[in-house]
Amino acid sequence: MLAVAVLIPPTNVASQSAQHDSIQANATQIAPSTSDRKPQKVYHIGGDVKAPRVISSFQPSLSEEQIRQLRSGKKVAKRGSTILRIVVGEDGTVRSAKVLESFNRDLDAKAIEAVKQWKFEPALKKGVPVAVELGVQVDFHLYK
Repeated sequence: MLAVAVLIPPTNVASQSAQHDSIQANATQIAPSTSDRKPQKVYHIGGDVKAPRVISSFQPSLSEEQIRQLRSGKKVAKRGSTILRIVVGEDGTVRSAKVLESFNRDLDAKAIEAVKQWKFEPALKKGVPVAVELGVQVDFHLYK
């Protein structure tokens, strides 16, 4: 199996998530990680918000048994993509990941597991690190 992950341009993610978050403004609130912290704003890339840069990424991995099960499944495609919406915190870690477009439930879970291990150079707004929401497409290619 080969899996490739690609960052999706912000305009594509915005159109995919627009129906889900139709009342969302340029910045939203996410829950604080501790009770004494204020919720942080989550920005969208564009204008004075510069995109984060991937420093390290991990590819999804499956056991030999999982690969056998996927190959034997009649409804499983040999190639497909899972599209995730992620929030990258001001510290460059992935705070959350949600499936926007599913390929296969088991592979979706593997994509989330892998992307949550990614490290980023944080997004910047006027030179200050900020949390941003963006899309990631994880492409799966299953080979014999």
